[in-house]
Amino acid sequence: MTLNSALLDCYTAYEDVSLFMAVTDTSTLPAGFDATTRSWYQSAKSQNKAIFTSPYVDTATGSMIFTVAAPIRENGKFAGVFGCDITLDKIIQLVSKMKITEHGYPVLIDSDGNFLIHSNAEFMPKNDGKLTSYKDVAGDYSKVISSLSGSVTIGINKDYDGANKYFAFTKLENTGWSVGCIMPAGDIEGVLSELGIICLILFMVFFALGNGAIILVITMKMKPLKGLAEAADKIAAGDLSVDLDYDSDDEIGALCREFEKCVVAMRTYVGDIANVLTAVSKGDLTVAPGVDYNGDFEKIEQSMTLIITELSGIMSDNRRRGTDISGNTDEFCDSGRDRRIVRGAFGSVEAA
Repeated sequence: MTLNSALLDCYTAYEDVSLFMAVTDTSTLPAGFDATTRSWYQSAKSQNKAIFTSPYVDTATGSMIFTVAAPIRENGKFAGVFGCDITLDKIIQLVSKMKITEHGYPVLIDSDGNFLIHSNAEFMPKNDGKLTSYKDVAGDYSKVISSLSGSVTIGINKDYDGANKYFAFTKLENTGWSVGCIMPAGDIEGVLSELGIICLILFMVFFALGNGAIILVITMKMKPLKGLAEAADKIAAGDLSVDLDYDSDDEIGALCREFEKCVVAMRTYVGDIANVLTAVSKGDLTVAPGVDYNGDFEKIEQSMTLIITELSGIMSDNRRRGTDISGNTDEFCDSGRDRRIVRGAFGSVEAA
């Protein structure tokens, strides 16, 4: 069903009793028909806003309809009413097809308190125009409907058959009608149980996915730490040619960069120590450390400097003693040949 199939007719009625209808031929109306005396016209005029009437029997078709009407103004003054007739049967067919729960049903009550839609056929509008008010029905309808406002009201109340059921109702402010649904407690509990199972399954799925994501993140974060451990093992084995390829700006990246600074410093110190020892081994006792040794490494620099200084002192003392002995050879040697032999020996020692 579409809105066009539910719309029976549209019309405009004026204060001068003139009437223009879109579908119905006005000549078919009863003689002396005056639209300005109809309730929908009077309500729209007095309330000065769009109104929804209670269902009534249409004069032209004999069907149960309700009217939506709104005032027309010309130059700020009331001039007439524009209205639309909507067949109640079409609305009932549309709403009755709504499936709320397995045993739940919709309810529609007009502004006068009459049932327009209900699962009990005895409460439905009759073709002769007879309507049933919720005030005349057993149960808690009066309590529920009288307490409605613009918000949705939900609670357990007694239905017309005496059973406790869930009532969910609200009032439509523009029409004054009340719309809601009534559901057995078993239906709601079943739905909640299904929702609980679904939520549990979703929780388990998301928990598993969350754990997988956490493990993946931890694995990715642990990878550079594993590289650090391997680099430390190489350094402990005397291999300073390590290189950490991790450029992230996080804490682990900062740790890797500091570790690389330590490795570079150790390479520099080891290289300088090797240079100094090589020079000393070649007899160069004027060599000095070529880099600044910081922290605990200063002790190595001090030790090398002390060793070089001590060796220089020893060698200088040897040279001095060799000169003294060489100078006194004439005193102990009788011939020139003996003096040459002694001086040559001490010359070799001095050179060494």
